[in-house]
Amino acid sequence: TAQCDFKRTVRFEDIVDIHVRIDRVGKKSVTYGFDFRHEDEDIASGSMTSVCCDVTSHPPEPIQIPPDIADKLRQFQLGDGQPKGRSSTQTQHE
Repeated sequence: TAQCDFKRTVRFEDIVDIHVRIDRVGKKSVTYGFDFRHEDEDIASGSMTSVCCDVTSHPPEPIQIPPDIADKLRQFQLGDGQPKGRSSTQTQHE
């Protein structure tokens, strides 16, 4: 699932900062959070939940996230309101 709350518009060629975080690591899914900013103003926020699947089965079946991968993801999960790790990327709005 995915959702986005738009707060203001940006224009073509505006530089948009996108901050990505991991909000939740479940047994079979990961929820990512996104904050979009332009010139130090919040322009949007959203989230996306991705499910780990066995793509060799037809149709794909949800499976448990392998423990070594889940442990690595949890290193970047929010804790006590503070991120343990943060990933940020900058892109042009097109």
